Amino acid sequence: MATHNIRCAWLGAVTLALGVVWSTPTLANNVELVPLGDQAALMGRAVVASSRDAGSLWYNPAGLSWMATSSVNLNGSAFVLRTGTLPGLYQFRTEDGQRATEDEIYSGLISIPSALVYVRNIDEGLTGAFGVFVPYAVDITARREGGFDASGYTQADWRFLAISEVQDYRLGGGIGYRVTPALRVGGAWFAALRRERTALQAWSMTRRDDDDETTTDLLQLERFRQDFGTQATFGVQYQFHPHIQLGLSLRSPVYRLHGSVDEAQLALTSREDGSVFSPDTSSGWGFNVQESPAARLGFEWQVEDLSVNVEGEYRAATDELTDVINGRVGLGMFIKRDVIVGLGAFTDRSQTRGLDPGDFTADYYGGSFGVRFGALGGTAAKGETQFHTTLSLNYAMGFGRVGEVLFQPDDTGRPVAISSEEIATRTHDIGLYIGSGIEF
Repeated sequence: MATHNIRCAWLGAVTLALGVVWSTPTLANNVELVPLGDQAALMGRAVVASSRDAGSLWYNPAGLSWMATSSVNLNGSAFVLRTGTLPGLYQFRTEDGQRATEDEIYSGLISIPSALVYVRNIDEGLTGAFGVFVPYAVDITARREGGFDASGYTQADWRFLAISEVQDYRLGGGIGYRVTPALRVGGAWFAALRRERTALQAWSMTRRDDDDETTTDLLQLERFRQDFGTQATFGVQYQFHPHIQLGLSLRSPVYRLHGSVDEAQLALTSREDGSVFSPDTSSGWGFNVQESPAARLGFEWQVEDLSVNVEGEYRAATDELTDVINGRVGLGMFIKRDVIVGLGAFTDRSQTRGLDPGDFTADYYGGSFGVRFGALGGTAAKGETQFHTTLSLNYAMGFGRVGEVLFQPDDTGRPVAISSEEIATRTHDIGLYIGSGIEF
């Protein structure tokens, strides 16, 4: 068997399968699963009309104007567990046309600080803030092995190990200004940095019936990618009734300049050809819209010790993304003067359009329950020091689709991946949120 034929056969077998690896089940355009502020963690992210803590810098910068003192807030996810099953992701077709199904089970456990914000009261009714946010982070490992009988071969086995790591950082600042006692406006600007690392180790072995020849192929791939971009937010809060307040937040798309480096190492071993080693490195860059423009409109109804928040969000379509509508509901209740219990429900639907083999997309529906020790932001008087801590448990279930990958033996017995149909899947996302801060 010629070296060229070995290489082409194996590369043809894994090229399409790499789509599975490069899109190892993560979060497809889902940006609301991790809360980025204490109030948002309590009320299911439904805070565009009522935000008045450090998280306003992200959700609605107009809410910063409520804070008459300076503060430092560190918010984070003690852990986020992501797990799920992709039923029938891998289909194996034998010589007689029969199919065998393999499910993909994946999981990932990450621990990240989701926000660090410094708030500074500049003047009466004017407050500025500077912060770092991590709205998106993934660390998932998937392992898979399979095999099937092929005519003329006693064995045709393969295995692969895939690792996907993603961190999305936003660094920026904003201001909130009280125009009148009833009207507040604000704006924020962020620099966006996204770092991705994806690694694959793939192994294949075939053995013929007519002799004892065994061919072993090993492929190692690693991809590094960095994106740089910007995003701006404008917000308004208006109280038109003593118990009702409206909120509007407009967010620009994230324009990103991205660059990537791919490193590949291919090792082929057979009795006829011996060992063949072929390293390869490639790089590239491009420009795209990572997130589409979005608008949020909500209202808060507050009476005595109870606050109810309802909001809707519209994310516009782009060349690569479809438009979606999300909804959020939050309920906050004062148990004591400085103890608040919150409940929330939210949706986080994906904007992904069509799926390639191995691609994954999901619409998430979730809820949260939390408690805050310490009054809401903006209630501390000048010269007063006030501490607060927030604990929240979040859960979301994703209903999604995945591009099925069909493997069938070629004329050498190696498994060749070809495209197939989309199949339904279900995933789970569980997170414990911890936030602490001090106002002074």
